[in-house]
Amino acid sequence: MSPTEAATRGDVPIAVSTPRSYLFLAEKDEATGPILCNDMASTSRQAPVRTKLWKGAYHAYEDRGPTQVFHGYHIGYNAEAAEGTIKAVININTLKDKEAKQ
Repeated sequence: MSPTEAATRGDVPIAVSTPRSYLFLAEKDEATGPILCNDMASTSRQAPVRTKLWKGAYHAYEDRGPTQVFHGYHIGYNAEAAEGTIKAVININTLKDKEAKQ
């Protein structure tokens, strides 16, 4: 069933929105390369994918701990990336709530 067909079930309209995906990428991430993720996100797809690249951040930037090598990859806390990601997710959810109420 297409979203257009699913928009109405019987006489009761239901809200239809385009799902969105967000990728928060760490510039220095050696475990999940940000370039490959960004390339994937920029390809044509039914649901849009948005990206945010955190400059200077390593993999696991939200984990509070010193920069270290773990299983062959650098990991380390980056306050700007960790706090910025949380703020972005809260903002995304706030926008979704507003859209749902319209």
